[in-house]
Amino acid sequence: MVLDREADTLGPGKIFPDTQAGTQRSILSTLNSIYDIFNIYGPILNRARLFLKKLQEDKTITWDSLLLETLKREWTLIGKQVNSTPKIVIPRSLGSRDGTYKLVAFSDASKDIYGTVVYIVNVFIGNTSFLTVKSRVVNKQLEKKTITVIEIQAFGLATETVISLFQELANQSVVTPIKIMRMALYSDSMIALIWLYSYTYKFDKLQKKGVFIQNRLKSVCDLCQVFPITFSFVNAYDNPADYISRYVSYRRLQKTAYHSGPEFLMKPQKDEVQFSFKVPNSLEKRDEVPDPEREDTSLITV
Repeated sequence: MVLDREADTLGPGKIFPDTQAGTQRSILSTLNSIYDIFNIYGPILNRARLFLKKLQEDKTITWDSLLLETLKREWTLIGKQVNSTPKIVIPRSLGSRDGTYKLVAFSDASKDIYGTVVYIVNVFIGNTSFLTVKSRVVNKQLEKKTITVIEIQAFGLATETVISLFQELANQSVVTPIKIMRMALYSDSMIALIWLYSYTYKFDKLQKKGVFIQNRLKSVCDLCQVFPITFSFVNAYDNPADYISRYVSYRRLQKTAYHSGPEFLMKPQKDEVQFSFKVPNSLEKRDEVPDPEREDTSLITV
C-alpha cells in the first residue's frame, strides 16, 4: 500500500494486469499479482475474475494451453480497460481513537458475484470512511440457487466481515480499542431480510425451507451473538454493494458513493420508516413480536 504523507491518503499502486497473458496459468498469475487488500479496485476487476472463471470451467482448456484467438482478444480488451484505470486512493485517517463509531455493512448479490462493502461512521460527527470490501465469485453449488438464496450467502459474508472488524478494532484484547456502539447491515433484498426476520422471530414460519437456507440463517444468527447487528432494507440506488456484485467501469464507479459511502449515513434517520430488526432476538423471552418497520434503537445504549 502507498501512503501519501502530504495528502494523507492510502491506496494500492496503479494496477497493470498483463494484456499479453495467453494461458489460464498466466492470467491467474497476473490477477493474483495485484495487491489490493481493501478491494478498492474490486468492481473494476470483476470482469477479469469472471473471465478467469469461464476459463476454469471449460474442461477443454488446460493450465498451459494457448487460448483461442477469440478468448485472447477478449482478455486483451479486459486488460486494456483495467490498465486505463488511474490510481485510486482513500483518506488514511478514520478519526480519533477516543471517538464513538458504528460499523455499517452493505450486502448484495447477482447471479455471478456476491459481496459486502463496510464503512465506519463517526456517530456524533457523521463522518463516513471506507473500510474494506469482500466478495466471492458464485461457485457451482450456488449457481443452481435463486438470487434470494445467494443474498442470504452474502448476509453471511457481510456478518462475518463486520464481526471480524469489530474484534480487530474494539475487542478487549486490542491494546487501544475504539468504542463501537452499533453495527448495522443493509440489503436491498426484502425477501432475504424477511427470511432472516422470520427465522429470528418466527422460527416456525421457515420450517419448509431447505437445509441449505436454514444452515446459513443459523450461521448469521450465531455470528451476531458476538455483537448484535441491526438488519435494514435499503433501496438498490443507495446500496454501494451493488457495484461489487457486478462489473463496473472506472468512469461509472467514480460517479458513485462506493468509496465515500451513501449520503444517508451522514444524516439522522429518526424520521425515516424502514424495515429494520435486530439479530439476535432481544425479545425472545417475551410474547410480543416487534414491528419490523420500527427500527430498534436499543443498540445505541450498548
